[in-house]
Amino acid sequence: WRPPADLARARMRPSARADRVAGRLTGRYQALLAIANGRRTPRDLAFTLGRGLFGVMVDLIRMNGLELVQWENGLPADRPSTAPRILPGGQRVATTARTPPGGLPRRTAVARRSGESGHSDGLDS
Repeated sequence: WRPPADLARARMRPSARADRVAGRLTGRYQALLAIANGRRTPRDLAFTLGRGLFGVMVDLIRMNGLELVQWENGLPADRPSTAPRILPGGQRVATTARTPPGGLPRRTAVARRSGESGHSDGLDS
């Protein structure tokens, strides 16, 4: 297969062959095929099933070898768009965090006695 990063971003769906052999597949493969819809990435599939990403990716590569899944074309060619978002009606959506009025809070130094660390050991004295 291609590099792991490409596989992690790819989207897959069951192939026509998967329907013909569905009754003979392991439970893991059946669970993956049941939720694969052409929009979910391997990470999405792993999260939905409560499984680890590595195990899901290994299963998907094996399923690809058995022609049980079909990878959707159209891997992202570049980073996601950072264009300003515009709501219906022409209203712009803020895309950056704004600083609260008065600026950000600042830490202040606390005077301590010599030998004091400032941490509590959890014991009442």
